Amino acid sequence: MTVEIEDYLVQMRTRFSSENAALEGPTNALLNGVIANPESHARFLNTLSALEQMGGHRIMVSQHGRALDLATLKHLSEETRHAFFFKRQAERQMGRPLTYESHEMFAPNSAYQYFKRLEANVKRCFEGRGGARAPYLTMSMIVEFRATWAYQLYQSQLARASVAISLTSLIAEEKGHLLDMARRMDRTGEVNYRVLARLSSVETNLYRRFLQQMLAETGLRQKLFAGADGCTPKNVLPSVATKELRSFSLNKCPASGEMEGGGHGQAAFNSQKCD
Repeated sequence: MTVEIEDYLVQMRTRFSSENAALEGPTNALLNGVIANPESHARFLNTLSALEQMGGHRIMVSQHGRALDLATLKHLSEETRHAFFFKRQAERQMGRPLTYESHEMFAPNSAYQYFKRLEANVKRCFEGRGGARAPYLTMSMIVEFRATWAYQLYQSQLARASVAISLTSLIAEEKGHLLDMARRMDRTGEVNYRVLARLSSVETNLYRRFLQQMLAETGLRQKLFAGADGCTPKNVLPSVATKELRSFSLNKCPASGEMEGGGHGQAAFNSQKCD
């Protein structure tokens, strides 16, 4: 890996952390809430399993044929193993088998839309340019930034609640995926920093909507936010700063019909070119 791509990854992590600062408090609130309730925790784990399975499925659909290499097969196998890990933990929590039916997950439609809309934006950015693997590598890189960020928060909350689930090896593998995507893009000369930064912002908007829907479906949104619009934060969780919740809610709290819509961030992205 070149020094340039190494420096970029450091800068990208810093940018990602800054852009997601307002989402850390609400994400921790969600994690605290679901971990405290075994049934909710099982559904949340099952949702994570579904997300990993969706990621593996997209690899299978987009990367196939005689050119399929060992690195891609390794990525696919690890995504599938992560889906298995979370499913097994979910069923242990619930005490029975679980499916990916809507009533056994949280915000399944938002989860599917997260992948669908992100993939659509990635494909739009590479229409008529880049190699066959550029969209796959780019989307994987963007998603791995989210995975490492979210799983590190989750691991901290699991430890805080003394729950005997370890994500250490899983987080290490997600970080490995991120490095692998960067190396492969660097080798083929397909790194486009402006596209990656722009798509990262799109992903953050999609994650924000997904998070809002999960907070609503778990009942945590009503506990965290008061008022007729459901956007005024309450200081009900000592571990979550009211300032963080206010930043999250006042700027991004949508009307009920907007939860699955494009949003201002998406419209802004669609109106601009990728390069």
